This record gives sequence, C-alpha cells and structure tokens, in this order.
Amino acid sequence: MPRLCLTFVAALCATISALADEPVTAWAADAIAVDAAEGLHVAVGTATLRCNPDWCTGGTNVSGAVAVLKAVSDPGSAQATTSAVPLSVSTGEFDVSYSGAGYLRFILSAEKEGAAIGSLVLGDVSFGIKSAFTASAAYDGRTNALQEIANAGAATALRYDLKWGENATTATFSRICVRHAKNGDLIDVTTNRLGLADSPVVGELPHSMQNLPWGEYRLLLQEYAGDGSLAMEHLSPEYVIPHVFGTYMIIR
Repeated sequence: MPRLCLTFVAALCATISALADEPVTAWAADAIAVDAAEGLHVAVGTATLRCNPDWCTGGTNVSGAVAVLKAVSDPGSAQATTSAVPLSVSTGEFDVSYSGAGYLRFILSAEKEGAAIGSLVLGDVSFGIKSAFTASAAYDGRTNALQEIANAGAATALRYDLKWGENATTATFSRICVRHAKNGDLIDVTTNRLGLADSPVVGELPHSMQNLPWGEYRLLLQEYAGDGSLAMEHLSPEYVIPHVFGTYMIIR
C-alpha cells in the first residue's frame, strides 16, 4: 500500500521552530519510517498518512500538543478548498488512512489548547484510479509505437475511457501538426478534430496514418465534464512524417 509519511527532515532533525530562538535537534528513541521521495507522492485509492504533532514543534515534544490534519483540493488554484481530516488519535505518532481522488495537498499542524504552535508540514498526493483487469485489454506503452505505425503507413485505434477524467461525459480527439522549414523556422501549426465520443463510456476511434502530409504530429485526447470544463488532457508522444526534398516528373 502506498504510504505518505508526513515527516520529511522534521522527523529526524528539526532546524526550524517557532518556539525557540536557536535550532533544535531531536533524536528518536526508535526507528522512524520516512518517505524520502521529493515532490508529488502517488497513491491508488487509499493513502496511509503518518503524522506526529512533535514534528511541527521542532521535536521538542510539547506537553498537550495535538495534531491537526487538513486536505486541500486543487491547491494553488482559484478552486482550492480546504477540509479537516477527522483523526481518531491526535497525539504521538499515528497513521491515518485517507481515500481521495485527484490532486490533494495535506497540511499537518500542531495545536495546544486550541492555539496553533510550531510550523507546518506539507505533503502532496496524486490519487489514481485502478480499473478491473480484463484479458482483452491491449496496450502498447513504447514511446516509438506511433512512429512505427506512421513508418508503415498503417492504422491504429485510439482508445478512451471517460472514467479517466473526473466526472467526464465527453471526449474529443485531435491531431496537431507542426511543420518547420529546413533551417528550423516554423512554417505553420494546424489542429484537426478527429472525433467526438460520449457513448459508450469506453471505446475506440480508428485512426489511419496513411497519406498524411509531412510534418511533426501529436495526438490530443481531451475529456470534458457536463458543465464544459476540462476534466483531463493527454498529449501523445511525437511521430514524424518526413518531408522528402527532391524533384519528380510526370510523363503523359
């Protein structure tokens, strides 16, 4: 099970504290599990959050300090909302299981007698979705798979699932073509809508790469919620239809 330990460096050696003028170093009597991954953590379905109010107070073990945990959805955006995470235990070191969706930021803080003390510990988690296994599913994850199909002038199927985007009801496929001159100057950028899908929820759109004009191509999948807002966007790896420079003659 994926775990998010809201410890970072503060669990081992805290050098920032709102309660002391000098840096404070605290050593744990027992081993502490630390998730040292930087940046965004990933969980599927449920994340286990390890918390301790002492990590917010520089390891000074303030008597009466309790932990407060909050979750922020869409952090850094105008749609950001903050909600409290219920805790059955709020002192010492403990784990909290949290089932979420999308991108969340967790904020661990400490309070004593209702007043905030110490500093904050932050952790970002991206919650993924795991679908049921099916033997009929086919997926080619190679980065050059589209290029091989383009080289052969063949066709492929563009697969979509409206569950990939939160509350998505429709999906659109587009093909973006960028063309450059031999000296690297940009000539043009064109976008062609390939199709629109709203039923069934899971489906495929046939796509032929035969007789495409020369250029650098990418495929774009966009899924939209019922209110028209963008729920998900994915851009494929690039594939190239080469521009053959030369002269040809037509004899009648």
